[in-house]
Amino acid sequence: MPPDRVSSTENPQLPRFVVQKHWARTLHYDFRLEVDGQLISWAVPKGPSRDPKVRRLAVRMPDHPLDYAAFEGTIPRGEYGAGAVLVWDTGAYEPLRPAGVSSKEWLHQDFLRFILHGAKLRGLWEMVRYRAGPSPKEMWLWIKLRDRFVQTGYDPESEPLSAVSGRTVDEIRGSEGIPAVSEHERPLEAWGQPCAEDPFQLGDEPGPTGIGPPGRLTQ
Repeated sequence: MPPDRVSSTENPQLPRFVVQKHWARTLHYDFRLEVDGQLISWAVPKGPSRDPKVRRLAVRMPDHPLDYAAFEGTIPRGEYGAGAVLVWDTGAYEPLRPAGVSSKEWLHQDFLRFILHGAKLRGLWEMVRYRAGPSPKEMWLWIKLRDRFVQTGYDPESEPLSAVSGRTVDEIRGSEGIPAVSEHERPLEAWGQPCAEDPFQLGDEPGPTGIGPPGRLTQ
């Protein structure tokens, strides 16, 4: 690690991260990092990828309390985020921030680098602020950086089980009396109100040529 970087390896109490598979109005993944006593959150429509050539769109969402990182179950109809929630991955992480930069200042930077120590996600990752013209949404790109944990063509749906209970989303729904449905179908509109953590029909991620729309390099 370069000498001008600091990480929480010097602290035995590493901050936590969690990826929750969330069946709200649509199926998506919520990525959360513990920062200053709360969970900084992004909604990731297509979930994480271990392939460094893939850039996953991630939309900044409201912060959550720390105890939400352990939540797995169903949120009742009519409530915020109504639907099933599965802890897809969880573990510790090391924020790689410039020396002298506080956690709050780090979050305002355009590049966030960190090392994940999860069961499914490991190694070096980066969040890059994505400016796509005038938009009320704070959008980022979630990218796996090259190391020994990369996996070309990775699909998070290939690992559907909870990291804490070993259950699938359908099993969580079924355990609480909710009919199981295919994870590739949309849930019934009657299930709940649109959730603020819906992926917003954001469309595809930027193209492979760079950070930005296909064919345009905006780094």
